[in-house]
Amino acid sequence: MNTAIESPDHDPGYLYGPDEYFAFVESLDPLIRSGFADPNSDPIELLLDKRRVNKFAPPSKVIWLDCVQSQYFMRLPWKDDVCEIGNAEQSALRRQQVRQLDRAYFRVALLLVNPEGLAEQGTFDELKRAALHRVVLSTQQTGIPVIVAPDFDLESENREHRQLRYMGLCSLSETKSLSNAFSLNFLPDARMGDLERGNPNTPPRTPSPRRGKGGTEIVIEISKPMVIRYEEPGVEKMVRYV
Repeated sequence: MNTAIESPDHDPGYLYGPDEYFAFVESLDPLIRSGFADPNSDPIELLLDKRRVNKFAPPSKVIWLDCVQSQYFMRLPWKDDVCEIGNAEQSALRRQQVRQLDRAYFRVALLLVNPEGLAEQGTFDELKRAALHRVVLSTQQTGIPVIVAPDFDLESENREHRQLRYMGLCSLSETKSLSNAFSLNFLPDARMGDLERGNPNTPPRTPSPRRGKGGTEIVIEISKPMVIRYEEPGVEKMVRYV
């Protein structure tokens, strides 16, 4: 299995292939369908049709994954830089780094799973753990059918069919770097609260940033250990594993 070590030329991304991604589970819910939908417009129905063609058993779970290409992430020069809560200089720098992330290397993956299926049980058992994962999203290799896109809208002009192959949990060094780079420590404040969930077939609802006194303080509320998503005008979507 690949590990996050440096090559002789000090390229920390050299071990990872272009189809390898770091991923975490945005949501895992029962698959609930009220009726037939047009496969040309409904991503879930499109994926159900792809599973039938590939002779996969009917699924009962829907999983949304947030993914970043491993090569790209491991080559970020600032991924291990410290960003302390309350440090204005570090926060400003991290905010700039977030804005400069290239969205071309980020993907959302829609995955339907039969937890009892022989080809899927192992993958499901791993993805239901609260951890960071390594997956392959390939157009060539065999695996579990998925739909990937730049965002959760899965618009028809942007989505692609891929095959997901589970590689394993992220190493300790990978997890440390991911948790550090995609933290929300550049926000002035954060506190615990409630976070609404959407339809069972959709990812968790994006919390709306709230401005405090003077329009400078932003508060993200969460209710339990989970991945939360942060959005701000002019800033790419970011996440924190808490």
